[in-house]
Amino acid sequence: LEALFEQLKDLPLLTELKILYSEKTALPNNISLLRRLKVLDLNGNKLNELPEGLSGMPSLEFISLHNNPYVDLDNAAKVLSKLASLKKVKISGCKLVNLGENLAQLSQIEVLDLSHNSIETLPTNMETMIKLKVIDLAKNSNLNSRQIFSSLSSIPNLEELDLSDCNLSELGAEIGTMTRLKKLILTDNPIKKVQSEIGNLTLLEELYLGAGISQKEVSPLAELPTSLGNCKNLRKLDLRMCQLTLLPASFSQLGNLSYIDL
Repeated sequence: LEALFEQLKDLPLLTELKILYSEKTALPNNISLLRRLKVLDLNGNKLNELPEGLSGMPSLEFISLHNNPYVDLDNAAKVLSKLASLKKVKISGCKLVNLGENLAQLSQIEVLDLSHNSIETLPTNMETMIKLKVIDLAKNSNLNSRQIFSSLSSIPNLEELDLSDCNLSELGAEIGTMTRLKKLILTDNPIKKVQSEIGNLTLLEELYLGAGISQKEVSPLAELPTSLGNCKNLRKLDLRMCQLTLLPASFSQLGNLSYIDL
């Protein structure tokens, strides 16, 4: 790779590089030569630490560490935090359980993908992620939902949350703290009850509570709280394959609703 980066450094239009399933355990420091690179996809390697040189890539906007099960997240966050241009980070499928405290140093990013891991809790200092708008936690089946919502509610500009296929059986009162959300994805969860605090999400525009397109199992959700009528900005509501027998009369308040799947 060191020789390769030397060869690539002067290509004037090179903005995207993929090094996929190459069994790489490390990257050379001279990756910093790729100063025009905007997208770096390292899917399917065996990386442990990221080189310090990576922090010297002034144009990098997106990095994918998907399917790197040995990655040291504390190290990765420390290196990536120095990239002012970075907007999106994908650390999915890495068998992560504990995220450590350095993750919150990524105060410059807007999108964080932590899906397909084994995460139980989130760092308690995520209020420092002031630009984060989208977080994907899909397919983390061991989430402590109470702690998760408590931590996420401290992120000042979070607008979109994906918790699909996380084995959630209830949408508890804690959801009421997520008042800035505009899009909430809870597809493919065995949710039996949605607490009335969902009505606190007055900015919510899209809500997905049903089964996914490929899912064949019926969702056990049989009732919706009247307070959902408070979410007057709702435009899209997905209740596919739920066991609802009626909708609350308060649905008449959802004057912006343009799509509903029943």
